[in-house]
Formats: sequence, C-alpha cells, structure tokens
Amino acid sequence: EDRDNILRARASGRGVLTAPFGLLKSRRLGVILTFAAYSKELPSNATPQERIEATKG
Repeated sequence: EDRDNILRARASGRGVLTAPFGLLKSRRLGVILTFAAYSKELPSNATPQERIEATKG
C-alpha cells in the first residue's frame, strides 16, 4: 500500500491517505498522509508524466 500511495501522490500532485490502522500502545486509529516532492515548480495543469519526471528522490 505504501508504494502505491507514493506513486499515486507523485503522479497526481495531491496528498494520498492510507487506510486507517490501529496505533501501537493506543486504541486509536491513525493514517499516513503522503505528498510528493518535486525538483521544480510545476503548473497546476501539469500532466502525470511531467510530475513523475520532476519528482525528487
């Protein structure tokens, strides 16, 4: 799930949430919010391929 979320965030330019999961030592649920980091500023209408090519890391 982590890799899929990273790839979706990279291509979409939006944050992606994991499914809720139980936290250790707590009865609460948590989620992870993943955002992509790009090496240059992209226009809001950038294509998925442009976002993928500009991804850092």
